[in-house]
Amino acid sequence: MHKTTERVSTVRNIPDSPLVFVHIPKTGGMSMTQFLGLEHQTSDHDVPSPNDVRLGNDYIRFTVVRDPMTRFRSAYRYSVQMAASHPDKLRNVIVNQGLGHDINDFVEWAARHPKQVLGYLHFARQCLWIAGARPQIILQFERLKTEIQIIRPFLSKSPDIFPHLNASGDIPEMNLEFTERSFTILSELYRPDLSLLYPRKAA
Repeated sequence: MHKTTERVSTVRNIPDSPLVFVHIPKTGGMSMTQFLGLEHQTSDHDVPSPNDVRLGNDYIRFTVVRDPMTRFRSAYRYSVQMAASHPDKLRNVIVNQGLGHDINDFVEWAARHPKQVLGYLHFARQCLWIAGARPQIILQFERLKTEIQIIRPFLSKSPDIFPHLNASGDIPEMNLEFTERSFTILSELYRPDLSLLYPRKAA
């Protein structure tokens, strides 16, 4: 299952460090996990439990956020790629309703079924993790290779180069360009995330 309401995880401690990593799906988390010397776990993506002791003041929590539009595109492409080998309820919808060729068709479906989409792990709003984990450090995916320097002082060791893993490859004959209408729909659907990332624009 991939619904955010059905899975609760623990956040990840970094060995020999006060850092705790809060992994928001489709924000470069697998690359970050390798950079931190951790093994990826299926529970890494889930929303932290409010009872987790690592949400206290003795730990420094950090996460990575991503532009909601590019994150949605990445989640859609990933869902289409995984539909055959790892089917689930939402991926079955994409296949059975022919929504795997044009991202705008899926956006239209999302507009009619927002709860189903936002309740799915890879499409859930990023502010859900922010509210749940209260990270003190928030890095931006688009500037990650530079902003990774912010957490280096807290690490006992780390690679010199930040890796890039699990990038979704291109799918032939798939349209991933948003129409103006799709952009408007997603802007409304992810307004809380846009306000979080771009407060001046949202105001």
